[in-house]
Formats: sequence, C-alpha cells, structure tokens
Amino acid sequence: MKNNRVTYIDRLKGLAIILVVIGHLLKTGETGLLYQFIYSFHMPLFMFLSGLVIFELPKWHKLCFKLTNYLFPFFIVGSLYSLFIDTNISVFFISAKKLGYWYLLVLGEFYLLLFIYGFFGQRNLKKDVVFALICYLSLFLACKYFPEDIVNGFSLNICYQNWPFFVLGFISRSPFIHKYDTYKNIVYTIALLMYVPFFLYWMHTGHAFVLQAYCAIIILFSLFHEREGCNSFVERKLAIIGRKTLDIYIYHSFFTHIVNFRELNLYLEHGENLIPEFVICLAFSLIIIALSIGVGIIIRKSALLSIVIYGLKKKSV
Repeated sequence: MKNNRVTYIDRLKGLAIILVVIGHLLKTGETGLLYQFIYSFHMPLFMFLSGLVIFELPKWHKLCFKLTNYLFPFFIVGSLYSLFIDTNISVFFISAKKLGYWYLLVLGEFYLLLFIYGFFGQRNLKKDVVFALICYLSLFLACKYFPEDIVNGFSLNICYQNWPFFVLGFISRSPFIHKYDTYKNIVYTIALLMYVPFFLYWMHTGHAFVLQAYCAIIILFSLFHEREGCNSFVERKLAIIGRKTLDIYIYHSFFTHIVNFRELNLYLEHGENLIPEFVICLAFSLIIIALSIGVGIIIRKSALLSIVIYGLKKKSV
C-alpha cells in the first residue's frame, strides 16, 4: 500500500497532541498564562491539520470508513471514560464537550458536510469559499435557533467554533491554491507581526480568537513546512507521536484524570513560573502519551477489539 503520509504534517500533529495533553494537565489552572497560550491555538491547529490531510471530497465508501473510525471510539471509549470517572453516561451524550471527546463527533460531522459538497460537481476556489461560508452561516443559525438539546447533543456550537480552521486546512491543500504560492512569505510576515497584538486583544476582550488562531497556524505551518526534509531527533519523535494521535487522543484522558496537578498548578501559576510549569507538564505529557500509545498497541493486537473500538479497516491497495 502506498504511503501518503507527509512528514511535516505528522510533526505538526505530534506538536498539537502534546499541547492537547498539556492543556488537560493544566485544566485546574485555566486562568494561567500558559494555559491561555496553549488554548489559543492547540485545537484550531488540530482542526486545521484534520482538514489539510483531506486530498479529495469523500465518496460514500470513504464517508462510511471515516465515520466508523471516528464514531466507534467516540461512543465506546467515551462511554467507558464516563464510567471510569464515575459520571452518569447521559452526561456524556447530552453535554456539548462530551467529556473531552467532542473532536471525534465534530470531525465526523465535518466529513458529512464534505460528502454533501461532493454532489455539487467539480471543485474550484470560488466554490470552496462559498461552500465554507454557507456552512459557517448554517452552523451559526443552527446554534441560534435549534433547541438546546440538539445543539449540545451534536456539539453544534463547537462545530461553529472550529469550522473556520478545518475548512482553512481543506482549502489550503486544494490543487488550485498553489498559484498563490508567491504570496506565502507575505502572508507569513503578516501573521508573524499580527499574532501578538491579536493574542493580547483576545486575552483582554475575548474577541478576535479566530484571527489570532489563524496567525498561529500560519506561523507554525510555515516553519514546519520549511523543515520538511530535515531529520533532527526532536522532529523524528514528533513524527512518531503524530502518527499515533488517535490512540493518544482517546486514551490520554484516563491518565490525565489520575494525575492531580491542582496544587502544583496553583503554586506555579501564583508564582508565574511559566518555564518550570511548562517543563513539568511536558515531562508528564510525554509519559502519558507513551502510555496511551502502549494501550493502543495492546488493543490493536486483538482483531475483534480493534474493529469494535476503531471501526472498519482500510483495505490494502
């Protein structure tokens, strides 16, 4: 089977999932600067990369394959986690954030939107932009006018918040976008200059979240893309982690729930010890990531459990 993986995307995914785990370790210090900084772009980056790896609009079989890959672990592992933390399983299904497992549901819904888009003929940049705007408006109206149970049940607010990042990745990978390659450095420079002002503005007002996240995504994407072909120790490890993001995402919450960082977070946050706080959380996150990957390896050894938890397997070609 042909390997279509792109190394710099795997590295970016590795960075994103590390930040997700660190963010969950910092959940008791949500007002801290480190948490706010990570929160400002880690899931937007993840969503951008999820759109970036889509080479073509999904057909029926591809849609079914992806939905099982996302929804099986969403229902099975998410339900097990709700039992693990002694929470009524109904909370998992009716809450918008799904105890942290919303990403899988939202990604499945985004794939469904792309499948619908496939009925409108050949893609071009104008159609992609119109499609993106129509979906964004539709999600906004759904959040505004649908019953709260529907909005929370399908995580529509989170869909609305993350659609701009997913669709940016989807459009960025399209073949007709390459004619704008000459503007890459200009876009990077603007993002570099505007990130800090947008971030500070968002920190103080709660506005411009999308703009500051776009700037962070552009900066990170440009830097990692430039390093494609390089092979340092850190980059190799990031790529390895990036290839295991599903296992890390669905299992890491079991371990972060066990680790009690409350007192440490409060102490570090109060003393504004950002570097020690980051180093300690990074060390714990790497241990949790290794454990999550190990759990995935063990479960995938069972053909039955692999299908039950991960859904359909991709056929070799």
